[in-house]
Amino acid sequence: MLHQYEKAIVSINSDQDVSCEFFEDLVVTDEGEEEIYVGRTLLNRFILVPRIAGEIIREIKSGKSIAQVSSLLDKNNSSEE
Repeated sequence: MLHQYEKAIVSINSDQDVSCEFFEDLVVTDEGEEEIYVGRTLLNRFILVPRIAGEIIREIKSGKSIAQVSSLLDKNNSSEE
């Protein structure tokens, strides 16, 4: 069974180290304990996503690659078990 975050990155080959670029006006804002708003301020468009999705976006936006985020989430998941 796939963990929540694996569904977001399952199409990326684990041997690849893929980075992403985001729009400059992208914001990620907490909304309660389980959800996060993600959106573009210049367009005034936002969506509400599960916390894990927002955390993944934050990590990638901070400069981490998909592989680094996947590794980080694996470590966090194994420490919770």
